[in-house]
Amino acid sequence: MHRHSQSALRFILLGTGAYTAVDGEKVTMSVGDFVITPSWTFHDHGNPSEEPMVWMDGLDVPLVELLDAQFMEKGSQELQHTHQTEGDNLAQFGNTMKPVSTGRRAAPRRFSGIRTSVPAKPSRP
Repeated sequence: MHRHSQSALRFILLGTGAYTAVDGEKVTMSVGDFVITPSWTFHDHGNPSEEPMVWMDGLDVPLVELLDAQFMEKGSQELQHTHQTEGDNLAQFGNTMKPVSTGRRAAPRRFSGIRTSVPAKPSRP
């Protein structure tokens, strides 16, 4: 578990079942998910599944470096205790968010954390 002054975004490219836990809420990730980790929040990542996961991280390092405001702190434990129900964040902050439509009707899916889904592969005519 750690935290840093940089904000992070995570775009999931392959796999399902891994998670990011942020300030006590675990967000299970799947292909097409977009997960945001705010600045200076304790977080950790894990993959209890048997499936490999691939995601792309982006951090605002150039801006934070320009402002000479880079800080990092390791937590007292490797993994944090998750004390919130998965999806609490979406219920609190995501009431105006709408999933991106793929043009196909899909079964309803429970969202966790602040994220939105995009198609894994673009459709071709």
